Amino acid sequence: MSTESKRTGGVQRHTDGPTLADCGDGEVLWCRDSESGLEWYFESRDGQAVRYHELFDFEASVVLRGQVDLICSHSCVDVDVVRRWELERERGGV
Repeated sequence: MSTESKRTGGVQRHTDGPTLADCGDGEVLWCRDSESGLEWYFESRDGQAVRYHELFDFEASVVLRGQVDLICSHSCVDVDVVRRWELERERGGV
């Protein structure tokens, strides 16, 4: 087993998608697990990475930036930069 396989647990990774750093003003990172269909969002707020996950009714949860990168690089996760109003719609604010 190669060092890379040990580090990633044999999971396929992709690194060509958008990252949290690609989000501009009024934008968030949208993610969807293609296997489970679950959706969540990430944003940078006050210098911290914040996750809004469907399993937790899109409530804000501070996470490590490394977690964001690891999750978004997973091969079964679709990632895109979207307007923040899409998150607000999911949270019932629009």
